[in-house]
Amino acid sequence: MNDYIKDTLPRIFRSPHIENKNALKSTLIQMGCYIGLAIHVLFLYFFWFEGVQLLFFINHFSVAMWVWACWQNYRGYHDQAILIGCTEILVHAFTAVSVLGYGSGFQFYLWPVACLITLSPLLKQLVAGCIALSFIVIFAVLHFYYYEIIPPDNLVSYLPWMYTLNAIIAAVPLLLGVMLVRSITEKQRNKLTNMAIKDELTDLYNRRYLNTFFESQAKLAKRQPSGSFCFALADIDFFKKINDTYGHDEGDRVLKDVAFVFKKSTRESDLVCRWGGEEFVIILMGTHLKDATRIIVDIKNAIFDQVHISQDEEKKVTASFGVVKWDGQESLHELNKRADELLYAAKAAGRNRVLNENFRQTLSQQLTTSAIEPH
Repeated sequence: MNDYIKDTLPRIFRSPHIENKNALKSTLIQMGCYIGLAIHVLFLYFFWFEGVQLLFFINHFSVAMWVWACWQNYRGYHDQAILIGCTEILVHAFTAVSVLGYGSGFQFYLWPVACLITLSPLLKQLVAGCIALSFIVIFAVLHFYYYEIIPPDNLVSYLPWMYTLNAIIAAVPLLLGVMLVRSITEKQRNKLTNMAIKDELTDLYNRRYLNTFFESQAKLAKRQPSGSFCFALADIDFFKKINDTYGHDEGDRVLKDVAFVFKKSTRESDLVCRWGGEEFVIILMGTHLKDATRIIVDIKNAIFDQVHISQDEEKKVTASFGVVKWDGQESLHELNKRADELLYAAKAAGRNRVLNENFRQTLSQQLTTSAIEPH
């Protein structure tokens, strides 16, 4: 997703110094810098035309600061760019209000700066809070000391427009900041949730989530008969031999490849979980035992066809399965125990097999050629 954001950015926002994870943040800062630069270029010409020399020179400073902020952001120093922008806003707002008075509305820029400065990771929380509070104090000082300042006569007619325009523009970075914080918070929450319920290696659900899922589906199935399900326990054959012979990196790759077969062979309504080690659980929702067994047979065959040892493609990876149907009353432990007995029988019968509780026999042609066999 981050690669996509970076690749689709307009050329004006791209930089070789920007990490993919910071692409969105950099784009928002760069947009703010360009807007600030454009506004102060306009102010520069406006105050030159109106003959307000102090603000004319101050806007030279403002333009230089925004150019500097753009450059720092381009180089990947996003937090420095934020601090530069905040400094410029503080200096310009204070100077503009002291010359034009409180009715010009330049003091409004202090509020979003006070909020955004607290987000900078360059500053400790207490320091950032104190700086933000100082901005609010400055806002109050401007009110008491410059409220009755009379602006130059040639600018009086512009004040209502300045006041309104500055109030609107000042609200934009505050809104963008709140949106950014919300986006980051939601991403972090989703990441923490995934870390809690997903297996890091295979990206399948973990045992903790299986317990929650089973309880919710069991309650649903008791109210709706169509909500019943089948439970399959899978185990990769000779997985310890794979680890011992080819190394744990190869074992991890096999686990990920098998997990990929599981995910692409099941529906969104089903659940695939890494039970532990080389064992997996597949819950097939709203499926009869006969249909569930055929699905698992197809998965078994897909593993044989698609997963192999990378150092020797002739060495096929196989898996054995035990398939049962939930009886409507038993616990997850009891259900797993029944499936595990069938899985053990499938292993004893020669591996690379699918056994269900009705037949306890092989339901598909056994594919053992080139399978990994023990010494």
